[in-house]
Amino acid sequence: MPAEIGEQVEYTPTDPEVQLMGGAGPYTGIVCGVNPDGTVNLAVFPPTGIQHTRTTVPYIEPLAQKPAEGPYCQFKAPIVTKGL
Repeated sequence: MPAEIGEQVEYTPTDPEVQLMGGAGPYTGIVCGVNPDGTVNLAVFPPTGIQHTRTTVPYIEPLAQKPAEGPYCQFKAPIVTKGL
């Protein structure tokens, strides 16, 4: 299932990005564009609240094996609560 514009994802950064963004990931990302090769362009929101942009980020399909390190993003499953 390919990524879709507007989809919320979890963005796993590279090690140097963790220091830049001010805290360990993964971070919330929103898909702003889908490239022909399946990579995505993201708006990334770390705990600092300062928005960052990332381009040509590999999109990992749900249930696929994650890479050993970032950067990459994957689908963020919705939170399901019982008894509401």
